[in-house]
Amino acid sequence: MVRLIRIEIFVNESYTERERAILHTMLLNISSLSNALVTGEKLTLHPVPMSKADLSVELAFKQAIEDHLAQELASRIERVITNSFKMSKLQEPAIDIKARVDKR
Repeated sequence: MVRLIRIEIFVNESYTERERAILHTMLLNISSLSNALVTGEKLTLHPVPMSKADLSVELAFKQAIEDHLAQELASRIERVITNSFKMSKLQEPAIDIKARVDKR
């Protein structure tokens, strides 16, 4: 069971603060919409403390989700982010997605 998913995006270009805000909003929207489509579970989105990534977010689920749903969600988020960068004619980012397993 997974209770938290961390998404960190490393970009190969420099962006203005406004562009970073737009990309961060895109990340939040992709994450929340993908969650609604894949799991339908309630979650909160948090900034990642101490992250060295250019863009990052943590998805904290109210109820733990099954491992296969977490994998499906991570795969979908990565695919949509990659396609969004490509469609925007931006360099493809490095995306690191990690799930924290709930051992209860």
